[in-house]
Amino acid sequence: MDEHIDIFNIIYSIKDKISDNDFLELNNKIQKLIQENRQLKTSNEIHIYVSDSEEESEEESEELEEESEHNQCICSTRWGLFDSNIDSKNMDDYFCLDSIESIKKCENFKRLFDTLPLMKNLINKIDLPFVEEPIEQEYVKELFIFIVRILLSLVDRLIKKRKKIIIFFVMYDYLIRNINFLKDNQKFTEGCLKKYEEIVADEDLVYYAREYNVNYLRWNEILRSIVQVE
Repeated sequence: MDEHIDIFNIIYSIKDKISDNDFLELNNKIQKLIQENRQLKTSNEIHIYVSDSEEESEEESEELEEESEHNQCICSTRWGLFDSNIDSKNMDDYFCLDSIESIKKCENFKRLFDTLPLMKNLINKIDLPFVEEPIEQEYVKELFIFIVRILLSLVDRLIKKRKKIIIFFVMYDYLIRNINFLKDNQKFTEGCLKKYEEIVADEDLVYYAREYNVNYLRWNEILRSIVQVE
């Protein structure tokens, strides 16, 4: 994985010295090589990636069998998403996360899906594209921060790496769709860019980015273009 990171660092270091077409073509070839390298791993390792969702389903089915038939979602009775303010650092406590079925039935997840449809990828891959270009629109600061806090809290609580990466994609999609907030809040954007470049170096993220058609390199360019260099 370190070799892959070094290659991407070299590509970025010469980006300004080559044409955009050459840059994109070089990135595509590197990603293809990474993909081919993954396919040369042992069948057990490949199974982890290819059938990860199937394995999760089996594990989640076992979890469901252990749950009581009367174990219904009570999230909305404790706190209804968007109905009122919440002063808690543990927002994930208000979401059912035990299994895919519990996520489907969770009232607060249903409301979150209405606000962030791409979150439905947690259940199954949907035919809805992630954004590729920034969207300039008005935003409500309190709501924006609220949504980001929820997503960060869910990332901390989830165990499966695939789910963590999906929420990471959803969060940065949300940031790009609310580009005006990033422009108006430089320190926040600098932190987002730093964290993004740390995580995007993970080859698993690159793998899932290809699976979900996430233009993660373009997102990096957009974030870099916003950060004002003093």
